[in-house]
Amino acid sequence: MVNALRFRSSLPSDVLEVMILFLSASDLLTTAVAEHRGFGLAAGLSEDQMIAAEAGLLDSPLRPEQILGLVVCQLVRDRKGIPDEIWNQMLLTWGEQASIDAVFAVGFWGGMVPHILRGLDIESSNSNLSAG
Repeated sequence: MVNALRFRSSLPSDVLEVMILFLSASDLLTTAVAEHRGFGLAAGLSEDQMIAAEAGLLDSPLRPEQILGLVVCQLVRDRKGIPDEIWNQMLLTWGEQASIDAVFAVGFWGGMVPHILRGLDIESSNSNLSAG
């Protein structure tokens, strides 16, 4: 699943890394944040963009398609559903397959990864994450 979502996804890698950094920071997953900061740099994200992604800042140095990724993360993670207006924006911005990939990415990095890392005691449930 990681291979499909990270390396064969139709979603642009910078958008995916913004989403993963936000989800990892939201769940206080210091190991995942540290790992994906390197991937973020490789995807072309600046330090300011990674800090904004981790904090979920919608008014930030992130590009519009990266901000859309954050919005999708927040909606799906908070179980609010994706309104038609946002889904249509996703389709226009990324296309159908990448939009589906974005939803699966939230489920994987926002749900499965935290459980795996904590289950293997790689991350504790009370990790202390410092921004930057």
